[in-house]
Amino acid sequence: MEQRGHPRRQVGGMEAASVVNAPGSLLLPGLASALVYLLAFTLPYWLPVYYLNVEDEIYQFAAREPWRGVLFYAAFALLFAFYLIALRLVGRQERGRSGAWWVGASALVFCLLLIPVQPITSSDLYGYVFQGRIVAVLGENPFAHRYNDFAADPFYFCVTFRRLPATTGYGPLWIAIEAALGWLARDRLLLNLFLFKGLAAGFHLLSALLVYVALKAVAPNQSVAGMLFYAWNPLLLYELVGNGHNDAAVAAFALLGFCLLARSRGLLAIPCLAAAALIKPVAVLWLPLAAVWLLAQCGDRPVRLRRAVAIGLLAIVPAVAVYAPFWAGAMTFRGLLAQSDIHGNSLPNLLIRGLAGVWPQANAQIVQGVKLLTALAFAPFYLSRLWSARHDLVRSCFDVMLFYLLFVGFQFMPWYVTWLMVPAALIAGPTLGPRRSAAVVLCLLALLLYFPFGWQWVMYHLPAWGVALLSSGPIVGAGLWLAVWPRQEKPASA
Repeated sequence: MEQRGHPRRQVGGMEAASVVNAPGSLLLPGLASALVYLLAFTLPYWLPVYYLNVEDEIYQFAAREPWRGVLFYAAFALLFAFYLIALRLVGRQERGRSGAWWVGASALVFCLLLIPVQPITSSDLYGYVFQGRIVAVLGENPFAHRYNDFAADPFYFCVTFRRLPATTGYGPLWIAIEAALGWLARDRLLLNLFLFKGLAAGFHLLSALLVYVALKAVAPNQSVAGMLFYAWNPLLLYELVGNGHNDAAVAAFALLGFCLLARSRGLLAIPCLAAAALIKPVAVLWLPLAAVWLLAQCGDRPVRLRRAVAIGLLAIVPAVAVYAPFWAGAMTFRGLLAQSDIHGNSLPNLLIRGLAGVWPQANAQIVQGVKLLTALAFAPFYLSRLWSARHDLVRSCFDVMLFYLLFVGFQFMPWYVTWLMVPAALIAGPTLGPRRSAAVVLCLLALLLYFPFGWQWVMYHLPAWGVALLSSGPIVGAGLWLAVWPRQEKPASA
C-alpha cells in the first residue's frame, strides 16, 4: 500500500499518478445519465411488457417506429458525452472515499434502471435461460446435446441459434451458474430473466469495486477515476446489465485476480483467472501472463520452481473439478470448437470474404488458411507480451486482448469490448493515454454494428466482401486511432 508522502509505487503496470476526485462535480452528469437511461431504455423497453418477444430487436422496433432507432443513438451520444465529462471532472477534484461512494451509488442507480429493460440487440440472455433449464429442469448435460434435442420443451422458443452443433460454447462454470438460477426460477421465464440480469448487475458493481480496491493499493490517486472509467461506461452498462451478457462474470473474476495481484496475494489470483476462463475461454489468454509475472517476483530457482508447481495446480485442479460433472468426452468441446466457424465483424472475416470473392470454390481452404495465418501472427506477438509481462502485467494483458480482437478473433461483437476494459481500467495515468482512449473509441464505434437503418439494402446490394468491410469498421477505426495516437505512456516497472 502506498502511504501519503511516500514515493509512487508501480505493480504490474498499475502506476500512481496525481489524478484526484470529489463527488460534488459528478452530481449533474450522474443525474443526467440516469434520466437518459430511464427515458431511452427503461420506459420504452419495459421487460414485463416485451419479454415474450424474443426476436424483437432494435431493427424490428425501428422498422415499425423509426423514432426508436434515432432515440437509441441519441441516448448513447448523450451518455458518452456525460461519461467523458465525468472522466474529465474526476481528475480536477480532491480524492476521497466519498467520491468512490458517489461513483458506486450512481452505478447502482444505472443498473437498477437497466435491469428491467428488454434486451433489444441480443438474444443471448434467453439462451442462458434455456441452457440453465437443460440442467436444472430437464436434468440433461448441455455439452452432450444439441438444441434440437429439446424441441418439445415449452421454453424452446427462447433458442435463436438452433443450428449450432452444440447447445453451448461457454465453459462449465457458467453452465453451473445458469443451472443454479434455472433451479430457482424453474418455469417462470420472467423471473429467470430478472435473476440473470440482477446477477449481471451484481457482477458489474463488484467489478467496479475491485477496480477501486486494486488501484487503491498501488495508485490511490487514481482509484476513483479508474472506478468511474469502468463503472459508468455506457456500453458496458448497456451490454452487461441491459442485455445481461455473461462477460460481466468474466470481468468480475478476472478483476478479482488482478486485485489480489495488486495486494500481494498473487497465488490466489490464479484460480480467479482460471474461473474467468471457465466462463469464457478467451480469458485464458491472461493466465500465462499472470503466471510469468508471479514467477518474475521470485528470487532464486527453487522458490520459482515451487511457485510454478503451485500455479499449475491452482489452474488445473479447479478446471478438472468444474468440468467433471459435465464431462462428455470429446463432445464436451464441440461447442467451443464450433466458435471458430462463426465469422463476422472482424478483419479475418473481411479477409475470408475478400478471398472467397476471388476463389469462390476454395472457401473451406481459405478459412483454414486464414486460421493458420492468424495463429502465426498471434504466436510471436503473444510471446513478446509474455516477456514484457515480467514487469508490466496489466499493459501486456491489454495488448494481448487488443491484438486478439483486432487481428485474431473471427467474430467481434460490441460486448467483447468488456475484455479490453478490464485491463484498461487498471492502467493509471493523468490522461486517458493511447490504450484507454482506444478502448473508449472501440466502445463508441462498436455501437455502429447496431445501426438499424439501411442494412437490408446493404445486404441485398453489396457483395459479401463489401458487407464484411462495413461491419469491420469498428475494429479498423480503433486500430487506426491507436496507430495515430501519440505515445504518452511511460513503460512501467514492478
